[in-house]
Amino acid sequence: MSVKTYKKGINKQLTKNLNLCEIHCHGNGCCNKTLFDSELAKLFQKMRNVLGPLTVESGYRCEYHNSLPSVGGAKGSGHCKGMALDITHAQKSSKQLAILAELVGITRIGIYDSKAKMAHIGTGTKCHWHNTGNYLPTSHSWLGGEWKKPTLSVTPKSDKKYIRWVQAWLYVRGYKGKNGKTLKIDGNWGANTQFAVDKFRTDNGWKKAKYLKAKALKKLCA
Repeated sequence: MSVKTYKKGINKQLTKNLNLCEIHCHGNGCCNKTLFDSELAKLFQKMRNVLGPLTVESGYRCEYHNSLPSVGGAKGSGHCKGMALDITHAQKSSKQLAILAELVGITRIGIYDSKAKMAHIGTGTKCHWHNTGNYLPTSHSWLGGEWKKPTLSVTPKSDKKYIRWVQAWLYVRGYKGKNGKTLKIDGNWGANTQFAVDKFRTDNGWKKAKYLKAKALKKLCA
């Protein structure tokens, strides 16, 4: 974590696809600086590399702007410390964004029923929530259980934590099951997961198969 202070209004590229102008406080005349964590900028870029364009709905907020009823910011919000972003994607749900955020290493993640497309991401001590104030247990995972990134290959007989990782990436990328529904992330490699795996493999020029080896795994999370 490395929070830096910038002059409000300046145009500065923080990463390939994140400009400081996107995260300045939205208030008018309330502040003259912007705080932002360079580590969060890097994590945002990882998400951007996977999904393409992401919209920053809210970045840094000064204490005054955060306190306005129209903003509804929580007291002590990470936005006021330059350690949080609210983001949306035109074609992804907040749940998909939350899962991807966890996969790339983001520790503070929240989603809102009233804003089905928006997810809150931030750095700092792990904290997940579903709707403002509804904090989830520290053991909570947006993937629904224990997961781990595989290094060699994954098959239907692999440990559930590896299968759950595969399912999560397929889910984030929009692959569906044989039943035409959103793929479940449950660690079980059944017909729906196989259907999604086959679609992913053929999309990338590989034959259908009941496995994903290192090259395919790297492509899945690239």
